[in-house]
Amino acid sequence: AVGYSESDYADLGAMGVNITRLGMHLTRCDGCSTYSSSEAEIAYAEQILEMGQRYGFKLVVTLAPLPGGGKEEFWNDPQLRSSIAQQWQAIARRLKGYPALAAYDLINEPVPPGKSLREVHQQWDAFAAQLITALREVDPMHTIIFEPATWGNPSSFKSQEPLPFPNIAYSFHFYLPMTFTHQGVYPQYPYGVEYPNPTLNKDILSQTLEPVRDFQRRTGMPIYIGEFSAARWAPNDSAHRYLKDVISLFEAEHWSWTYLGWRGYHGWDAEIPETVPRDIKQSIAPEKRISTTPSFKLLSSYFMLNKPASH
Repeated sequence: AVGYSESDYADLGAMGVNITRLGMHLTRCDGCSTYSSSEAEIAYAEQILEMGQRYGFKLVVTLAPLPGGGKEEFWNDPQLRSSIAQQWQAIARRLKGYPALAAYDLINEPVPPGKSLREVHQQWDAFAAQLITALREVDPMHTIIFEPATWGNPSSFKSQEPLPFPNIAYSFHFYLPMTFTHQGVYPQYPYGVEYPNPTLNKDILSQTLEPVRDFQRRTGMPIYIGEFSAARWAPNDSAHRYLKDVISLFEAEHWSWTYLGWRGYHGWDAEIPETVPRDIKQSIAPEKRISTTPSFKLLSSYFMLNKPASH
């Protein structure tokens, strides 16, 4: 977890941010048949909730059982799936009384092992129903967020049907294409891609969102973008231009969104200028952050349009 100070939370609220998102890991020991949640991580969530109430923002909590990234072990193990449901109940018991709690995001970027999209949807929808039922036994009130399989991609909405539960919001993450957004972050995505270019522009980005638009037209369900970003060092102010187009697409649909992230990994930190080297250590001295980068000014301009979070 990032070591935020109270001034970091105060700055977040002063920007007009009214919702934040936190991923909480579940771990298990070798040979264990159940997951466990860290007391430190739950306490960290409680700290954010307290700061949110003080500075005017709410919190979405999501679970990320380890290992993640398509290596999840729980899909073929009913006992592990039941353990996740039990962990959600334990976490909800701790957090549900905080006025700044906004929602539970069931699983971060689920990746079922099904060989077809239909099989993938069946696996995840059934497990999601198990988790929702368990959560509702403890907390019948707060919104539950569902990211479709796989990876919470917009294309995953093509054959997604709404779950048979009330008070569900549907979410996706937007890092398309990763050859641009993750350039220089991972070796397979080399640095040097500008935006826009002949094969990537706002119209092309808009087309990737059509499955989500179609789902919302069919169902009327609320949409929330839980994560999106672009490597700050994309050349010639490209990250700013990309974010400007992406946010305008979200806003045109009246979709809610949270940007990744806030004073964490320096590659996503909009307060750090493009010119700061990519190969520096993850920890960045506060004095290197400035509020005048184009991307930060863009985000701030939207945050200041928010209505304050109601507690």
